[in-house]
Amino acid sequence: MAALLEIRDDRLAPLELGPVAAVQDMLALLVNRHRADSSAEKATWKSASTDMLEALSLLGPTVRGALEPLIDRARKAVRGLPRDIASRRSEALRALRALQDGWVAPGVVQAAWDDLTEACSNPDTSDTTVAVRRDVLHALIGSAKRSPDRTLDLVRNVLQDRGYAIHEVRAQLGDTQRDLIDDSYFGDGGLSDGDRLDLCRRFLGASPRHGHHVVWVGILDVAQQVPVQNQAAIRFYRSSFVQMYRREGLLADLRAPELSSSPGSTADWAFGDTDLMLARVDLGQGAFPDVVAEASRRCRAVLNTVGMRGHTRQWRLSDGFIHAIDGVIVGTAQFHAPPSPPVLNWPSSPDHDLTQRVIQAVAESKPELNNVLQDLEIWYQAADQPNPAQSIKDYVALIERQAARLGLGYYDYIKKHLAETWVYQRAVTTLRSVMPQASRIRLSPGCCSRHRREPLMSEIIVELGRLAKDHTTSPVLGRQLRSLTREFTTPESTVNWGMRQRATFDQAVLRMKRVRDIATHAGSSTHETAVTLLDLAHYLSGTAIGLSLQGLTDARGVKAAHAQHAQRATQWQDSLRSASTIRDVSW
Repeated sequence: MAALLEIRDDRLAPLELGPVAAVQDMLALLVNRHRADSSAEKATWKSASTDMLEALSLLGPTVRGALEPLIDRARKAVRGLPRDIASRRSEALRALRALQDGWVAPGVVQAAWDDLTEACSNPDTSDTTVAVRRDVLHALIGSAKRSPDRTLDLVRNVLQDRGYAIHEVRAQLGDTQRDLIDDSYFGDGGLSDGDRLDLCRRFLGASPRHGHHVVWVGILDVAQQVPVQNQAAIRFYRSSFVQMYRREGLLADLRAPELSSSPGSTADWAFGDTDLMLARVDLGQGAFPDVVAEASRRCRAVLNTVGMRGHTRQWRLSDGFIHAIDGVIVGTAQFHAPPSPPVLNWPSSPDHDLTQRVIQAVAESKPELNNVLQDLEIWYQAADQPNPAQSIKDYVALIERQAARLGLGYYDYIKKHLAETWVYQRAVTTLRSVMPQASRIRLSPGCCSRHRREPLMSEIIVELGRLAKDHTTSPVLGRQLRSLTREFTTPESTVNWGMRQRATFDQAVLRMKRVRDIATHAGSSTHETAVTLLDLAHYLSGTAIGLSLQGLTDARGVKAAHAQHAQRATQWQDSLRSASTIRDVSW
């Protein structure tokens, strides 16, 4: 389980929308849209309701049992929309808001935890089911206004029996009042598997602890001479200054009783050797779902005010902190600079072998390339767009423009020219992600002769079966291999897998259009909804632009290039219908 919580599983690049985001999307649609007259509006409603009904089916049995009346009421209210929307809208709003309140009801996060532990305890549960239940837990923690990443990071380290995590969880639960690092702090906690699971369950289900909360927050990019005025509840210090006062036993002068001057305090580990500006945020008496986030918000408000006065650009906050309740430190993270933004691992891009041909065509002043080259520029810019919904809007517009070159609409174009390729590539990348041998497989259909591919596929299938039996070193990998063995080792199972992937793809394509339409009309989808679509939209629009460029640079023309691509792309899907061996299915 610890390894599972550490990995945000993107092996299958899941396009399924989680239940929390799906309900929030449906609520936003009910609030902002009052009509469904045109076919486009009806498609938007149908997409949102289908997403929500399917997302609710992903909930595990314990969560469903805890929220069964609310879930049944929400399903009944949404099913069939937008029919009779005027008369059903009020009831649907009440039902969905009640379910949204239910996400944060006592015991629901623990129910999601029980579903996850039950799935992990059964070695035959598919890796997709386990990943979905983990993501449901992640979303429900966020609904309770706690930090999912920080919370699950603590849980993961408790499961690995790490002493410092066990100490921090017990301190937050009020089980211990110690603020000193002993030999067990960086060693093993010595808890049994059952005790660790029980401690995690208590921690996930605990209500925010009431008390006097103080949080130390680290601030980056601050010049030492920049004047920041102290306030009653927020005071600013250099970390080197604080450490000097601690060593000299002068903490009373700092008015920071939570910072023990004793050697071995957890504050020593948090400060480390970093010298940066600190803010001591006194939140006062109360109970806060996410104390660190609340302190950071208040600190940032003060810093932004200073920045507006021209003293400096907007400052960043370190991901380190010290959290104390009633004068006792209960949580720490080392002060250091946050990691660089992750590099998006896009699944595909236009054929870069086209570069020389495009340059040559531009040199020959082919005017018909201008619009496609402009589309390519927009495509690259969309990848760097910080707003995911705006990126989806741009990608969908690019697909529509390529479709118009063939006289097709958005859905017909994707169905005819892009869908089968996506399913094929999903199969190959799924195998590649867990099989080193599969890294030799090229992604493009028809990339090499059949007689060279069949033996390679046989090797992969044999290796899948062998590794599925030997998973003691990596339970997560073992579960993935067993799932893949069930999905790919017979023609019938692979046909079913392809059909499931195609159904998921079709619903995601509808969701892309919905996000674009909502963004166009000044509405808003959830951040999670748009994020689930980024890889897919980037791939589809990039493939479409690449096909247009190929047709315009090698004299075949756009229609001929698309026709040849569609013919190659359907070969694998056709093999599913007439397969007699696994080689036929896979190639």
